[in-house]
Parts: sequence; structure tokens; C-alpha cells
Amino acid sequence: MAGYREEHRCAKECIREEHHRDTGDLSAPTFMERQQHSVGMDRDYSAAVFASALNAESVTIWKDVPGVMNADPKRISGAIAFEELPFKEAAEMTYYGASVIHPKTIKPLANKGIPLYVKNFDDPSLHGTKIHECAVRNLPPLIVFKENHVFDLM
Repeated sequence: MAGYREEHRCAKECIREEHHRDTGDLSAPTFMERQQHSVGMDRDYSAAVFASALNAESVTIWKDVPGVMNADPKRISGAIAFEELPFKEAAEMTYYGASVIHPKTIKPLANKGIPLYVKNFDDPSLHGTKIHECAVRNLPPLIVFKENHVFDLM
């Protein structure tokens, strides 16, 4: 938890620094450089930290799949995309090895109730997956492949 608070503080500080430069561009190289050296941060997580610091309405991440899927579509031909997932389920999936979202991405968004959309960059018209505070019943089984192990989580 302390790490997240420090990253959140750093994000706010870097946003203020960028804003005061009056460049008209709210880019984040300073924040990214600091974080890459300290925690090897992923872009999804970066977006989540910035969204939390800025109290964003939502975050959309673009992937090569139609959303968060119940299995790796390269290994399981019948894999399906979830329409929506609760924050808790998505966090558990990343913990056990589902690789579409960086494991640290969920927490800063869940803390602020900021929905995360996972969409397909090849076909933006697809619904994708909405990760937010919700109750979803009868989720299909999740199959995660991880070096010499297979987990069936649901």
C-alpha cells in the first residue's frame, strides 16, 4: 500500500511539474522515467496511476484481443471475452497469471471506482470488457496457462 501511495504522490507531483512548464502538453516523461528506474512499471499501470491522480471518469486500454478472455485464444479456440468483470475477479485473474492486464493496474482504479475498459485495437467496434464494481453471476471458467501449470479458477 505504501508503494501505491508513493507512486500516486509522484504522479501528482509530475503532473504539476508538466503543467507549470506551460508547454500545453500534459505528457509524463518525468514520471515514466522515475518509475521505470524504480519499479519497472507497465503502461497499463501507468495509465491507472494517472487516472487515479486525475480522478478520471474511465481508462481504456487497447489490446490485440477482443477484451479480457476466459482463456488464451492462441491456445483455446473456444475462448470467449467477458462483457464485464468485477474489480476483484479481474485482480484475481491477473494474480494467477492472466496476462492481458498488468497485475498492479486494478488497485488504483478500484480504490477510486474508475472503470477500466479493455478494447481491441484491430476492431474498436467490438464491445470489449468493462471492469468495474459490479456483480456478475455464472462467469464461465477461466483457464490460465503458466509454465508447466494449468489453473481452472472458476
